[in-house]
Amino acid sequence: MRMHTLNKTPKNTLPHSQVKIKPRYRIRTKSICKDFDVCMKLCEKINYFPLDWQKEVIFDWLSRKVNEKYTYSICGLTIARQNGKNYILEIRLLFGMLFYGEKILYTCHEGKLQREVFKRFIKIIEKNPAIFAHRVKFIRRVNGEQSIVLENGAEIKFITRTKRGGVGETVDVLVLDEAHFMSYEEYEALLPTISHPELENPQTIMIGTAPVPDIRAEVFGRIRYNAVQKRVRGITWTEYSPENLDKIEDESLWIACNPSFGSGISLETIRSEFESMSKDSFARQRLNYWSQEAQTGKMIDIKEWKELALDDIQQVDRYCVGVEFSHDGSSVSVAVAVKNENEPIYTETCFYKSQKRGIEWITQWIYSHIENIDLVAMNGLTGVDTLYEKLRKAGVYDYKMHKLLVKDVIAAHAMFMSAIHDKQLRHKNQKLVDLAVKNAGRMVLGQTGFKFKSIDVQVDIIPLTSQVVAY
Repeated sequence: MRMHTLNKTPKNTLPHSQVKIKPRYRIRTKSICKDFDVCMKLCEKINYFPLDWQKEVIFDWLSRKVNEKYTYSICGLTIARQNGKNYILEIRLLFGMLFYGEKILYTCHEGKLQREVFKRFIKIIEKNPAIFAHRVKFIRRVNGEQSIVLENGAEIKFITRTKRGGVGETVDVLVLDEAHFMSYEEYEALLPTISHPELENPQTIMIGTAPVPDIRAEVFGRIRYNAVQKRVRGITWTEYSPENLDKIEDESLWIACNPSFGSGISLETIRSEFESMSKDSFARQRLNYWSQEAQTGKMIDIKEWKELALDDIQQVDRYCVGVEFSHDGSSVSVAVAVKNENEPIYTETCFYKSQKRGIEWITQWIYSHIENIDLVAMNGLTGVDTLYEKLRKAGVYDYKMHKLLVKDVIAAHAMFMSAIHDKQLRHKNQKLVDLAVKNAGRMVLGQTGFKFKSIDVQVDIIPLTSQVVAY
């Protein structure tokens, strides 16, 4: 158990009902929501009483333009757990079904949550027969095919996400719960479901919490970035989170990140979590803290990277060579790693060229330096086998060459990142590599592994990854 000195809230702190907790981000434009009051009346009838912050989110999600289309085609919400995300979602979806006749596809990461959400909808229906008894056409309860259909044509289906998505489905509203777990493959498989909706007024709703580094938050993170940077129109984004963790022990920060504080979330509960959880876990789960990587998609802090740069290095006799071929086979990069005893490993990118020039030059360069090379490591979908055979024919022994397997790529990236964080790596000051570092995001490999991928597809990051291969 960690022991901390807490900056406790003063005894005369205003009760929650008198505290206005503002979100860190509420990205929106001036808009109107003519149906908001009607929605609130529905809430009263089903004994739902949303808090002020929840009402604001509902208002934004239901807002419409002059042409009656939704103001926001993408609605995002990220907040710490147990603050009532699903409460908002249930209100929005029920209203859309009852008053707009919307067809909805609810998706999430795990089957357990899918079943729980379905049961909550059933419970609402069963508790309010005056509203739903004559409006529900039928309910399908078969596991994996749960759905609710209303007499007005509205329907909601509940599924877990897969790479096949909602094949054959056409809906008006696509819900992406647990969006912090969603991969691009899953997202792209679901997009066709809202390409031609019957009501011609599609909306995508994403909700989730701050992601951990080793899960696929690539879509959620990118939508967040586009919203916060206001790069794309038609997105509304609400977020309660801290900018940094400088005051993580301050209880006023805890309250600011939990707008439902006092309505199901007590200070005693948060204090207990703070004492029992790791700092990272508490920051992410209770404060919804988005790390730099989660916010930008960038795995390496460029400032941290530049602190490890050297302008010159003494002449060395022994080194390893890393050769990385680009995914599309258009370019190749060659780097070296120098491993001196009791010193940080030094890396440097020697060449970055188009493969239009072929790879014979690589063979010649490696062979001319083979007496000083301990190992030549190669990676990439194209070019590796050809280079391996050329080097073998040139007289390079097999024991001096290695074609990386997936497990090797995972291990190399993990060790490279650890070396950066532990300051056990030095590298030559190279602008081309700095650019690659700024665009190095994460691609998940296997269950827990990863490798670098380019955030901006226009930027080739192999000048960096060739150093990883050499490392």
